[in-house]
Formats: sequence, structure tokens, C-alpha cells
Amino acid sequence: MPDGLGTIASYATEVALPATGTWSNPGKGGAQADIVITEPEDGVPLLFVEIDNCYESAQELAAKVDKYMRFCHGG
Repeated sequence: MPDGLGTIASYATEVALPATGTWSNPGKGGAQADIVITEPEDGVPLLFVEIDNCYESAQELAAKVDKYMRFCHGG
């Protein structure tokens, strides 16, 4: 497999990213990533993928980006 793609174990879908709470009990205000990939040995410690099929407004997508930033900064 090429570098950076990882294994099936490094790939998950619809992952709750807690801005508050814990991984097992996420609090309100967090994001839910369509896809999360981790492959730290290839320089990808954590990658979020958001897929938009034109069902969300620009404001909704911007709010998701804000939630991802809050998650990355610890709430």
C-alpha cells in the first residue's frame, strides 16, 4: 500500500469528535466527521474529511469547520 493511505484499521466513518466530554461520551457542540484517517507513521496523525453533497448551506459548512477547530484546540 502507498505511504499515507494506511490500513483499514486506520480509517473510520461518522466519527464523533468531542469538543467537550470524552471520546466514549462526547458532549454537545462537537463535530461528526464523515471520515477520519490516522496514519502517524506516515506523517498523518489525524485527518478529517468532510463530504458535502450540496445538502448543506455555506453557513452550515462554516459552522462545522468551527467545530473542527474547537475540537483541535481542546474545546
